[in-house]
Amino acid sequence: MKLLQYIKKAASLPPRILLQKIQYRMKKQFLLQKRKIRDTSFSSYELLCPHTFLHRFLKDVDLSQFPKEPLSRLNNLYLQHQFDLLGSGWTAVFHGMLCKGLEGVVFEPKPSGPINPANAKESLRIKALLDPAYRPIDWHLDFKSGYRWEESTRSEKIQYGHLLGVDVKVPWELARMQHLFSFALGYALEKHPAYAIEFRNQILDFIASNPPRYGVNWVYSMDVGIRVANWLLAYDLLKDCGAHFDEAFEQIFVRSIYEHAKHIFHHLEWDPYLRSNHYLANITGLLFASSYLPKDREIQSWLDFAITELQKEGLEQFHADGSNFEASTSYHRLSGEMILFGTVMALEVGATFSSIYLDRLQKIADFIRDITKPDETIVQCGDNDSGRFMKIPPEEKGLDHRYLIRPFRNLKSLRSLIEDLSSPSQEKPAALSMYPDFGLYILRRHSWFIAIRCGSIGQKGNGGHAHNDQLSFELAIEGISMIVDPGTYLYTPLPEKRRLFRSVTAHNTLAFEDREQNLDEGIFKMTDRACAKLIQFHANHFIGEHQGFGFPHRRELLLTDNVLQGIDTLEGNLKGSASQALYFHLAPSWRIQSMDRGKAVCQHEQTTIELQTAHGHWISEPYHYSRGYGLQEKAFVLVLFTHAKTTHWEIKWYNKEAAKKLSIKKQR
Repeated sequence: MKLLQYIKKAASLPPRILLQKIQYRMKKQFLLQKRKIRDTSFSSYELLCPHTFLHRFLKDVDLSQFPKEPLSRLNNLYLQHQFDLLGSGWTAVFHGMLCKGLEGVVFEPKPSGPINPANAKESLRIKALLDPAYRPIDWHLDFKSGYRWEESTRSEKIQYGHLLGVDVKVPWELARMQHLFSFALGYALEKHPAYAIEFRNQILDFIASNPPRYGVNWVYSMDVGIRVANWLLAYDLLKDCGAHFDEAFEQIFVRSIYEHAKHIFHHLEWDPYLRSNHYLANITGLLFASSYLPKDREIQSWLDFAITELQKEGLEQFHADGSNFEASTSYHRLSGEMILFGTVMALEVGATFSSIYLDRLQKIADFIRDITKPDETIVQCGDNDSGRFMKIPPEEKGLDHRYLIRPFRNLKSLRSLIEDLSSPSQEKPAALSMYPDFGLYILRRHSWFIAIRCGSIGQKGNGGHAHNDQLSFELAIEGISMIVDPGTYLYTPLPEKRRLFRSVTAHNTLAFEDREQNLDEGIFKMTDRACAKLIQFHANHFIGEHQGFGFPHRRELLLTDNVLQGIDTLEGNLKGSASQALYFHLAPSWRIQSMDRGKAVCQHEQTTIELQTAHGHWISEPYHYSRGYGLQEKAFVLVLFTHAKTTHWEIKWYNKEAAKKLSIKKQR
């Protein structure tokens, strides 16, 4: 961040908060320097770990609802060290591999570097415990672009986001090791010894290749917290199902759990003003580690701290209406998973929670239910980095979040949590759903589903995961998504693509000239100029407006049985030549059947939709739709160009019989 931006940010904070931030940063830098000096001469591994065993919480888990066949298929790929992460496609990951590249950017294979001298001896000792036939994974590699970080670099010195095409999220995602629970499930259902053996080898491989505080995989405590929780739950299930591990592995594993917990506690991603999903991952990971580790004064203090902070952050990061404060439906899922797993883990160790907190958790589930479209996918709003806390069930359907609803309704134990995650909830949503804290309004009527964005940019005005999407909407008809939010695609590897997917033209709203609704202040920051507000919302009628162009843009939507009517009004003093465009991004499964100046006809199998206007002309353009991080597929966007201050348009749905008559009429 540039000096001017730092000064501007500092000036915007209350003096008390600014002082807290300065004190916290100074203390953090002092401790970092102290550890850096120590780690230069001494190993960063805890060579005298006081702990020799772990508590257990899982017993006789009923896994009969988890399907064996897809699980077996996944595990066979994982045994070959093939991973499909963040749009990579199934890729075998190993040292010296040649990578495919990202949009033309590819780096030549780079040999593995040495472990730093102070850790080299212990690293070699751990590597010697690996099975001879095991082929090590390159944990430091962006296996999409081929760029590799050095394992001997201090984690706080790791650079990322400075090279085009390089995505640091790829090694981070792999090193969360969320696939290990799939091995545990497979072992429980099939009793295949290879799964337990591979679990042991991958854990040892990671520990030997990633000494604490070195390399790319200790940069953020968020990833450390997610990793340790996944290790522990997979280990617990393996042990419950009869897996046995040698004493040497057990000692190294327990020590690493302690190292993870200690690292998190001393590298909390805390801020006096803005804490996000990162901090939530810190405290949830710490809660897991300190629950499983045997209790002494240090461990108990970590556990007490984590439980207290979990309740605080649950109420801080989830609004009173149950929605997440980051203005993203996908980050709602990520943070929701953390709150869910953290709460159940805390209940296992005897914690109690306030009724306000427990009620908030129910509303988190309500939000997931209500943003789910008839095709069982969520409305995409804001960023989607495909982030998860744990991948249960292991076979992912990226935009289907229904699996989380039932566990929130049944907060009992880790055992019941795993059992409840085996199948999605079938809860029916209300016809009308309002989430004013988030800024999302949802209408279900007959065969229509409409979700409209109008509200905060999230993160207390930081807007780090928000888009320029005010008054944009998603539309489904007859259970089929028709008009969709294009998604996110990527973060740091391609900044221009990041800006494109956040832009007003990438959403189903009105664009005026080349102006954005909000001020772009970086890849993870925007300033709210839109100040969107709801004017009216009831059974079939929505009115909202924003100020992002320097004057009001008002949108009115009125739904009748088979027609959605839209009225877009710009209330400024417009020049006659001022260009405006309304965007309607079609889902990839829809095709444009015909188009003339005032009308466009679109079709999906037997469903036909007409978009009409008397105030402009239609064109179609190709665009890329992203259903998950790193993924994109071709689709078409309809663009309505107009110079009118008020533009009327409508979307008319023809059922199968009416569509057939329309087709016959056109043929004549």
